[in-house]
Amino acid sequence: MSLYSTDTELESGLWLRFKSGDRRAFAEMYERYAGVLYNYGFHITNERHIVEDAIQDLFVTLWQSRERLSDTTSIKYYLFRSLRRQIVRLSGKDALMERLGQPDFLSERQQEPSIEMQLMESESEQYQLRVLRTALLELSPRQLEAIRLHFFEGFDYGSIARIMEMNEQSVRNLLQRSIYKLRHVMYLFPLLFLLFRT
Repeated sequence: MSLYSTDTELESGLWLRFKSGDRRAFAEMYERYAGVLYNYGFHITNERHIVEDAIQDLFVTLWQSRERLSDTTSIKYYLFRSLRRQIVRLSGKDALMERLGQPDFLSERQQEPSIEMQLMESESEQYQLRVLRTALLELSPRQLEAIRLHFFEGFDYGSIARIMEMNEQSVRNLLQRSIYKLRHVMYLFPLLFLLFRT
């Protein structure tokens, strides 16, 4: 049995226990995913209260409608897709897309200096971060989101397509255009981890 099938079975089991009203399974889901949901939500909007409200609404809605939910083999995928919808609903799509397009979108991600950022005090590394941020500003908000979902959250093209509500070929095209735009800074890609974790 592969590791993937074991993970899938564990996810399915946790989801089924939650759907049957098991509060411990619900608490385990929250503990397992609240942190990554917060990080993902904060990359959609930097309005802390919107992200927190969206996560709270998401879990309240999940609990209240648990008996009517369909089965899933990927709780993470289900939660990411649902959270994105909640944030868009709470933010208003036009306001959110306008906010994501602002030049300070990337520079405001850091709320407080992380350990990783404190270690990057050298002038050379700071310069590299500025170069990378400048290159990322050439990308659209949807391109940034697709990069995060694919390279940092590990979702495949089909899952990204469903999360972002677009077809799979469009996701492939979006990622290809993103990488093409960033080809001159590919050597800086390890630093993306720092930007997307904040």
